[in-house]
This record gives sequence, structure tokens and C-alpha cells, in this order.
Amino acid sequence: MRAGFQVECRRDGASALADVGELTPDAVAVAMELITGLSGLETLRYLKRRYPQLAVVALVSRGDESTAAEAMRLGAYSFLGRPCDANELASILCQAVNTGAFERAGREQCLASTRAELVGGSAAMVKVRELVADVAPTLVTVLLLGETGTGKELVAKAIHLASARNRGRFVAVNCAAIPETLIEAELFGHLRGAFTGAERDRGGKVLSASGGTLLLDEIGELPMQVQPKLLRFLEDGRVTPLGSDQPLEVDVRFVAATHRDLKSEVEAGRFREDLYYRLKVVPIELPPLRDRPEDVMELVRYLLPRLCSRHGKIVNTIEPSVLNWLAVQEWPGNVRELENALERFVVFCRDGVLRLCEEQAQDSLILPFQDEKHRVIDAFERSYLRHALAACEGRVG
Repeated sequence: MRAGFQVECRRDGASALADVGELTPDAVAVAMELITGLSGLETLRYLKRRYPQLAVVALVSRGDESTAAEAMRLGAYSFLGRPCDANELASILCQAVNTGAFERAGREQCLASTRAELVGGSAAMVKVRELVADVAPTLVTVLLLGETGTGKELVAKAIHLASARNRGRFVAVNCAAIPETLIEAELFGHLRGAFTGAERDRGGKVLSASGGTLLLDEIGELPMQVQPKLLRFLEDGRVTPLGSDQPLEVDVRFVAATHRDLKSEVEAGRFREDLYYRLKVVPIELPPLRDRPEDVMELVRYLLPRLCSRHGKIVNTIEPSVLNWLAVQEWPGNVRELENALERFVVFCRDGVLRLCEEQAQDSLILPFQDEKHRVIDAFERSYLRHALAACEGRVG
């Protein structure tokens, strides 16, 4: 093409979607009036969900304002009437490519910032950081999935801090920690007198997060009677406090998190199917620590200075037995359990040396055979010598 583009053409949306990942184009032009297979709008929707940073230009029949408006709502960079003027199309594509280059630079900056907080060089954590960098600049709903202790709230905060909303509030709500009778009022607010004990108007967590990011943690625990109201909020961005009939507009980025298998919850009738699919726009799976053992030592290096500062301790040396023990644990509680274990080591640290001690050598502290043997022998020798010294009243020789 005379504008300097290398052009790849596909006859329908399905083949374009199949190839775009391998081709990694700088921009894509999609005809909205595709004749076969997926429609142009469906193709655009899938492209933006899978590749949020990709600049897509919608080619729309002239005079079809409704399709053009819907394409822009779905995230198109721009639209152009068909039949297209070649020079005009080339100009818009050049702008889209330049915008894409700017956004990619922003993505690299985002990756650098998240690397400091989302620790780990494993392939699984690299993928998590890349997904965070992709979704952070958008308003797309994110569903964080993973076991307890894998860092779901940390990832939600990373999404918030890497977004344009980072000047707004980050509000986290644990749905499992709020009584079922209060959760609707806690989320959506209430007017004075709406129920017994409502002595004043209250805005609720959703309203308090306006302009920022709202995390609903443990969303699998959300009561069935509250789920329809949350679904309405996600669809129209408005909430109605208890006791009011006036909906309020709320501008908030929504992130949900759960350790449950929501699909199984849907099948069991405990979670609404429509809400499940509305939440699962971009799911991010957080790997358990046992599946990324290569990250344990990096996490230790990250967590140890913070724990030392918290407790006013100085650690100059870590005994090999401690490192061996850390390396062989399964960590069913994931990063949270690792942090708790390190904190115990730091609290009992003496003389700047992090070591295994009797207080920490509980049943859960299973060392490799040689280390366990040496620990038991050392403990026996110390005990024997204490008794021997006591028996001879400290006289030696």
C-alpha cells in the first residue's frame, strides 16, 4: 500500500480472529456489514475483549449512525463511512498506529510498575502481569480467580494503580465478612429510616468508589437476593439506595474476586448465570504458590525487608536449614502463608540470624532428612548439657 502499510486481508470475522494473535497487527479495519459468519460488531467485540490495546477502525455504511455509535461504544478507535476514500482510510490508520505505539509504551511502563508488586519470574506470574497491563487502561470488568492467599486483592490494586483512575479511591469489600441482612445496604447505601437502625443517610461502598475502583472480594458469597441488583448496576452504572426510588449515576471500575468455582455455583443454583457471564468478561487466574516454586525465594527477598521494618528487626544471615525448609513446603495458604511463616522467623530472630528454632519446629515443619536429623541432635545435645550442668552445679572438670 502506498501509505507504507503491510496489509493482510481476511474474508470473514472468524478467520481474522483466528489469525490476529499470530499476525500481531498494529491496527485492524473491520467492515461492519460482514456477509457470512460473525457480524462486524461481534468481530469488533471479540477483538477488543481479547486484545484491549488493539486499535480497531470500524467501516460502516454511510448514514448508519446507530452501527457507528455501537462500534464506538464497543471500543473502536474510530469509524469511517463506506465506500471509503483510500487517503482518508490511510490517514485514520496512521493515527491509530501512532496511538497504538503510545499505548504500548504505556503498557511497558505498566509492566514495570506491576513487576515491583506482583513478584515472581515464573511463566504464570509473567502472564498475570501481562494481563494486568492489558486490562488496566480499559474499563472492562475483571474477574480474579484463585485460591485463598494467592494475592487477588494485590492484583486488583495493581489494576487500579496502573489505570487512569489511580487518583480515585480503591475500595475493597469482602462479601463473606458482611452479614447477609446488611450487605445490600453496605453496598448500595440507604436513607434514614429505611430499616431498623438506619439513623442517617449512608452512601454505600459503590458510591464511595465513584471515580476509582471497587473490588468485591469473595463475590461467590454474595446472597442470591442481592445478585440481581448488582447485575443491574453493572449493566447501567446506577444504584438505588434502600428506601429511595431515585437511582444515582456512579462512575466506577469494577473488579470481582473469588476462590470458588462460580460455574459450579451456577449449576448448584447458588449463583445467577447471567451475573456470572457479566462478571467473566476478562478472567485472570492466579496460580497457587505450589505451582510456581521458583518464585518462593524471590518472594522471600521481597517480603523480608518489610517484615523486618514492621518488627524493628535486622536480618544479616539466613541459615541454610531455613531456606531448605521454605523450598520444600507445599504452601496450601499460598503467599499469605509464606508471609506468616517468614514473620514468625523474623519475630524469633536473634543476633541478626534467621534460624529454625524449637518454637517454630512444630509438626508442620517437616525438614529434609539430614536437616531434621541435625536439628534433633542439636536439640538433644543442648538439653543434655543443660541437665549435666545443673547436676554438677555448673562445675566443669
